[in-house]
Amino acid sequence: MKQKCLQCGKDFHAQPSEKRKYCSPKCYHKAINKQVKRICANCGKICNVQPRKAKSTLTFCSRLCHNEFTSKKFATLRVEKKCEQCGQLFTVGQWRKNQRFCSKECQRDYPGKRIVKHCVVCGKEIRIYPSRLKTYKNHFCSIECRGKWMSIHSVGEQAVHWKGGNKRYYYPKRFQVVRVDVLQRDNNRCQLCGVEDNLVHHINYNKLDNRPCNLITLCKQCHPRTNGNRQSWQAVLSDMVASKPFEGYIQL
Repeated sequence: MKQKCLQCGKDFHAQPSEKRKYCSPKCYHKAINKQVKRICANCGKICNVQPRKAKSTLTFCSRLCHNEFTSKKFATLRVEKKCEQCGQLFTVGQWRKNQRFCSKECQRDYPGKRIVKHCVVCGKEIRIYPSRLKTYKNHFCSIECRGKWMSIHSVGEQAVHWKGGNKRYYYPKRFQVVRVDVLQRDNNRCQLCGVEDNLVHHINYNKLDNRPCNLITLCKQCHPRTNGNRQSWQAVLSDMVASKPFEGYIQL
């Protein structure tokens, strides 16, 4: 199929399926890089731009003119405001015309409807919202002061989760005796991965069932795995314990 090059005017042959407009890559690059004269929308200077950029309604001779033009355009859309904290004048876009402060620091220091209180640890003056008075009885100026207060007033019987001071209160006394024999039977090693540890697991998940055949040694990494798919784990661990002889506490 015979066609005419749009750049040099020469005739060239191309397949019907090819949508070629130029006879060679050289003519193609000359065409796309051809400069077109346009007037800069900012300074009025005549400048040369590429054809693809000449299609836009506004053209500029440089990046500086582009930035200057956009700044002038958006300057008319800005609103002047006065900071309610420091009194300094600042400008914002119309989409932020409800902004009350010039910076985050002024917003943080603005008293507003906050009430003056004192830190219960160091006595420093702080401002808090009325809603926090209903939620919290004690107020602190920083995380450090809060930590100091809790280290004194939230330990022992004063702690929220205090449960009598017995770490193993929910285990029967018999468990403490059998546990030592089970660890000795398993050589103080996890029966799944072989890591040395001293955590004893109830196979049937009943803490009142402290028979040696229901106890096995696991490590801190393997023990959480047994909380899922409990029926399968119960069968696997029961088979492992059944093959181990036990010479300690008498099984009942």
